Amino acid sequence: MAFKRINWTKIFMISVIALLISGIGWIAGSVISQYDVTRYEDSVDVFFGNGTASGTVIAVYNDQKVLLNQNNFQAMRNLLTITERQKISSFPPIDGKESITVTVDEDNYFIIYMLDEDADIFLHTCFGGRIRNFLVDGPKYRIFARALNYITPESVYGSNELIP
Repeated sequence: MAFKRINWTKIFMISVIALLISGIGWIAGSVISQYDVTRYEDSVDVFFGNGTASGTVIAVYNDQKVLLNQNNFQAMRNLLTITERQKISSFPPIDGKESITVTVDEDNYFIIYMLDEDADIFLHTCFGGRIRNFLVDGPKYRIFARALNYITPESVYGSNELIP
């Protein structure tokens, strides 16, 4: 019986090529991910600029509708830029969930849904017509509770105008 001789050079070259392809894929994935994060942050900045310029930012919670003052509106920015958000491509079950909607115009709004008693939230954003969806861990950031503080008529940074 004759044994076939193993060509270690070929195995080594294939391994090196596989490692290079994996490395290039990892670098490309990192760059694309960072680019998306940067674009989202830019979209948030434009959203808040549009809201400040228009002066008519409407927040809705249950049956209550308010015109947000600029200070409360600007304070909401940090609720949208939490870095530990998890981007998702589909909606979780939101039927019957409490929600807060903040609208500048039909192409610029966001909705925060309270998902469970742990205060986990689903964040649906539409900035400049581009839709993105995120999940955020609730107990650490308390986004829904903080947003409620900004949209009440007697709010954190001055009164918001109640719209009948």
